[in-house]
Amino acid sequence: MPEWSADGMEILEQPECEGFLKRAGVGLLAMAGVAAPVVRPVNFAVHEDYILIRTGEGQILDAACAAEAASFVITDVDRFEHSGWSVVVVGTLMERSSLGDVEDVPLRPWSKADKHHFVGLSIQDISGRRLAAARMP
Repeated sequence: MPEWSADGMEILEQPECEGFLKRAGVGLLAMAGVAAPVVRPVNFAVHEDYILIRTGEGQILDAACAAEAASFVITDVDRFEHSGWSVVVVGTLMERSSLGDVEDVPLRPWSKADKHHFVGLSIQDISGRRLAAARMP
């Protein structure tokens, strides 16, 4: 029997959240910003207990070098059918380029920019919700 949130969304169990995460390829990385949170679309791979991202010099790498907390979201929504799901990961960013185990991960940059750094977001907390058909009383 599914569990439901107060707002009528089905709460996804951790294995289903992990399955969605492993099948997705693009998500939104949210980091602390000066005036407001900063959100960046990134392609990624799941490697061990990390969401692995390739990046160049800039805000994502700086946040990883400072071991900042961040959030990551993947989602799939059908606006016509009013259905969909989302998975949210919360963790800590860290620079992973020096670790030899990431070099073989099948993750290549989509843009032509120089993205030779690997950054990992630890999967410390994972949760998900599904917009499901209305429940009958």
